[in-house]
Amino acid sequence: SQVKSAYGPYQAGAVNEAAENAIDLVDRYEGDAEEMLFCLEAGSMLRDAGRFEESISYLDSAEGFIKIDFDLRATLDAADIAETVAAYSVSSKALTYKGAISDRVMINTLKALDYIALGNIEVAASEARRIVSAQEKGVALYAEISGEEEQAAREGLKEHNVSSLNTQSFPGYISDSNDRSFNEMFPGLR
Repeated sequence: SQVKSAYGPYQAGAVNEAAENAIDLVDRYEGDAEEMLFCLEAGSMLRDAGRFEESISYLDSAEGFIKIDFDLRATLDAADIAETVAAYSVSSKALTYKGAISDRVMINTLKALDYIALGNIEVAASEARRIVSAQEKGVALYAEISGEEEQAAREGLKEHNVSSLNTQSFPGYISDSNDRSFNEMFPGLR
């Protein structure tokens, strides 16, 4: 695959060579649907090579490619459907990668670590707040989706003359112990 040129040297411990190869992949696939992922890989490998400023630059680029808006729930609209149909009729490479909550968290985590390595604790704290914000928005989105799925299940059960849905059978994945504020999680970074 495309990333073998970066992963081979990386696995052999040649992180600078791997980082350079990852940068080459970003350049080679500029404008491609996978460019965001290559920027993320380059940023990660540059960080491992100790090239923190360059890492931040590529991670900023990766962050800019993420089209998901955590404040508004992404829905399929006519343009998304048309893009998907057109992409599959030509090639799956034509699909735009829109990112995920986990990508946002990973990018901000790597950037925070880069800023810590550079001694810039204030900016690292800002990235940490973005991590917490993305996680909170992800939890809210998950709750909204879960609520809609439960409602759909209830409606489906009503259609089939089933009187109730035992919601205890569907425990949540987020526990109250994980619901902590930023200041509780990072007391020294206010």
